Amino acid sequence: MALLLALALLLAPQDDARAVLEQSAAARAAAARGRYDASFVESNALEWRSWAVDGTVFWRDHENDLGKRFRIEAEIRELRGEDRRRVLLVRNGKRYVFVDHKARTYTRGDVPLIGGEPSRLAYELLTLFPAEPTKIASAGKPSLRGNESMGAEPCRVVVASTPDGPTDHTWYLSARDGLPRLWETRRPIGEGDSLHRRFTIKKLELIASDDDYPPETFVSGIPEGYRLVEPVPYVPPTPAAAREVTAPTTLVESLQPLREHFNAERGHTRVLCLFAPT
Repeated sequence: MALLLALALLLAPQDDARAVLEQSAAARAAAARGRYDASFVESNALEWRSWAVDGTVFWRDHENDLGKRFRIEAEIRELRGEDRRRVLLVRNGKRYVFVDHKARTYTRGDVPLIGGEPSRLAYELLTLFPAEPTKIASAGKPSLRGNESMGAEPCRVVVASTPDGPTDHTWYLSARDGLPRLWETRRPIGEGDSLHRRFTIKKLELIASDDDYPPETFVSGIPEGYRLVEPVPYVPPTPAAAREVTAPTTLVESLQPLREHFNAERGHTRVLCLFAPT
């Protein structure tokens, strides 16, 4: 199967972006087991929310939902703040465990996003594709930008734009196995802001059988002394355009929303000019 897929990738027309995307979808479906090291960066300028996530992912797909497994070990950093934490997110069948090493807590639940924002950011490392390749092939008006290398990995670069936003996509798909080595998306979210996301795979290995995983890969292994806490669902931030606006009653209140944007202690320096009639 792997040999046929590699041959199809080599014989794919160089100018047919849709064919490359469809073969990439087939490659992902065939990759039932594996591991990779990856990094994920997300930035939102007007919200002053920027995150960097680095970690290792093990995955095992299965046609039966009970057979699905993954393990995500991640370090999360807030780029415009001081928050830094190591977390673990494990799925074994239909149960999820989230461990926050900074807080020395763990949570169990039936959905992956059970640890608030940190669990969501860790889960992003599982996103090999930001959208289904077949969807991009049919609705994204894809085109090939040429061939480039990610380290030693030769890649075909596909660019596309989907109507949700719209969102601009750039994908680096391995010419060897069809799986992504980098993807980048940018989508406007109102008031001149955009959500920028970038995902990079540093090392990817397919695993032949369940026996080849390291022992206890899909076991959470709660460290001694950690507390069990209630799940904290992830709540997406309210888009700026949808926020309720109330009229300030004082000058201090009117400038309050700008406080974090001009917080020099957190690196948010700007020049503010106020003009008044004379």
